[in-house]
Amino acid sequence: MYARSSRNGTTTAQRKQSSLGACHALVAAILGALLVTALPVPGSAVADAAGSRLKAARDTLHDREKRTHRLRRQAHRRCRTGGAPRCRAARRRLATAVKRERAARRVVRRLLAERARRRRRPSPPAPSNASPPAAAVAPAPFTHHVAPTGNDANPGTSTRPFRTIGAALARALPGQRVLVASGSYPKITDTRARTGTVELAGAGPASTRVAGMEIAGGQGLDIHGLGFTSTVKITEHPTRYSAQPAVNVTLRQSDITTPGICLYVRSGARSIRVLANRIHHCYSGIVGPGNTAPSTGITIERNTIEQVTADAIQFGDWNHVRIAYNTLRGMRDPTGQIHNDGIQFTGDSRRVDIVANRITDSRSQLLFIQDAIGPIDDVTVENNVIAHAGAVAVQVQGATRTRFVHNTVWDGNYGGLWLRQGYKRGSSAPVVATDTVVANNVLSSFRLLEGAGTALAAGNITQCASGQAQTTSQAGGWTCLPAPGFVAEGHDDYRLVASAAARRLGSARATTARDIADGVRTGPPVPGAHR
Repeated sequence: MYARSSRNGTTTAQRKQSSLGACHALVAAILGALLVTALPVPGSAVADAAGSRLKAARDTLHDREKRTHRLRRQAHRRCRTGGAPRCRAARRRLATAVKRERAARRVVRRLLAERARRRRRPSPPAPSNASPPAAAVAPAPFTHHVAPTGNDANPGTSTRPFRTIGAALARALPGQRVLVASGSYPKITDTRARTGTVELAGAGPASTRVAGMEIAGGQGLDIHGLGFTSTVKITEHPTRYSAQPAVNVTLRQSDITTPGICLYVRSGARSIRVLANRIHHCYSGIVGPGNTAPSTGITIERNTIEQVTADAIQFGDWNHVRIAYNTLRGMRDPTGQIHNDGIQFTGDSRRVDIVANRITDSRSQLLFIQDAIGPIDDVTVENNVIAHAGAVAVQVQGATRTRFVHNTVWDGNYGGLWLRQGYKRGSSAPVVATDTVVANNVLSSFRLLEGAGTALAAGNITQCASGQAQTTSQAGGWTCLPAPGFVAEGHDDYRLVASAAARRLGSARATTARDIADGVRTGPPVPGAHR
């Protein structure tokens, strides 16, 4: 007897057999996927243990960095006011802390190297039933909206916005924009590695208030128009560490204020731009504490950093740094205990440019360059106005290939510019730099101490001692004048009047093309930051 045929020629039995085969294939696929998921990943336990050890080592290093920082400030205070015995004791404690910090650094470096070797091992082959990778989708121009009345379950349109900025950033693709309405928002955390840039735009610092931000390995962000009421931190990924540093981040036209540190940049961050912000009423303004992963390509331009308890800018382990056209003022600890600086960098830094800044009013120093944690090389300091220091206005210790040209350094309580030998690190002798260029500056005083010297000194103006007549030292490269001839020193106008004798005492041996106001220098060089 023949089976009944359907219209397409297949029999009922054939259709049943086909359906049964499809069911068997589906069940087999599901069981296979479950088995693959249940299989242990080779080496996962080892990776977890190694990650725990690395985290513990990093925590130890962080604690020792903080102790070294505290002891360094304590040593500065003791050596300034406590007498020789207390100074020596403080320096011994500091030397011990530095050794322990370096030992912790070596441990972290070793663990990082071990992790890198593990990651270079070939990965296990993918299961045969794995799906092929999804095709890349080209980002379309689009705006994601955020508002206090929104909901993170919304699609992020202008009529149905998100509630949190983090939800919008999680959905934004490179080339897209996150637009944040006026209102108050919780802290933002961003850990996304991007191949392009996402714009994060607020309604203005006074209108869009955010309780801090942590860019932990986040990449490709252009942030502007926000008012931050807690710390902004730019650092590495919380679990991938140096394998995913923060890269290509711009923070501009925003406001940061907090009782703690306003802005952190550290842990291998690259291509970070801090532009035209107001950073104020912080413990410290911008901080980059030295650690095992140097940060590179840091630009800090046209910001106002003011009313800070410790330092306006303080960093170590930053390379290729540009600090330009900023106003830094009011670095004062109200208790009178903290050593205040306008800009301080502590070592392991190369290629640092400090250009056309106005750095004024510090309880201690205004610019402090010291090789306490490692070498400093290739530093340019030019066209800055540096005034009103409670101690030495500018002190340079152990930095090699430093160029100090066309600056106005005035009203330092203990002096204008001091060049000194570096720190004694371990068993190595302190660095004594003799290759510094000092030219065309107006300085309240200039001193070479502890064997430090210059490769070139020319065209500098200093202030004569009380009752001393104009004196020139060709060998020292300076001329002292009873008064330089400022337009209005009492109002911080340090331009030289047209009739000032100092205008005719510059040198063509080392000069700059522009001045602090970005004006073109023409004719014979005029000492100081202004043309």
